[in-house]
Amino acid sequence: MTEMRLMAPAIPKLLQSPDHELCPGCGHPVAWRQVLEVVDELGIADRTVIVVGHGCYTQMMIRSDLDSLQCLHGRGPAVATGVKRMLPDAVVITLSGDGDMVSEGLAEVLHTAARGERITSLLFNNGVFGDTAGMAARTKRMVRRALELQMARAGFTFVEVLTMCPTGWFVPTAGGPEYLEESMIATYGIGEHKTPPD
Repeated sequence: MTEMRLMAPAIPKLLQSPDHELCPGCGHPVAWRQVLEVVDELGIADRTVIVVGHGCYTQMMIRSDLDSLQCLHGRGPAVATGVKRMLPDAVVITLSGDGDMVSEGLAEVLHTAARGERITSLLFNNGVFGDTAGMAARTKRMVRRALELQMARAGFTFVEVLTMCPTGWFVPTAGGPEYLEESMIATYGIGEHKTPPD
């Protein structure tokens, strides 16, 4: 008879609590765990500042052992620009949902990118536009690359993370991954679309 050993759940060091109040099947907590793992692995937690806009994902900042601040809807990139200019050695990350960035904050992120501000913007896109009326292992790789480029002073970096929202999609929780695959990935595509010259 073989002995069964239970593995302790892997909780990132920077995650203060694995509990959250988001809906069952939400993809935001999984994506956020991967971001925290990258920040920890790069050894940059003591100089990382998270700027969040408005949406479900705002819970992430209060459950993480990182400096963070919340700003008005859609204004994350503008506020992050101010943080980076005052603290040029900080690693500055904005965290926005699709309604926050693509609706309210589209001008902010476009102008931030056009100026080449040295920040990293993460878009947690579940296609719901929840507050504005309206996944996988590659996430970690893309976040790592974006933060490394920021530290190398390459300019603005942007990572779109496709996450699940079975509640907003009106599908059963277990149907979230299939819906993500069929609808979100087919619409938004996945891959590195533009890279800095070598």
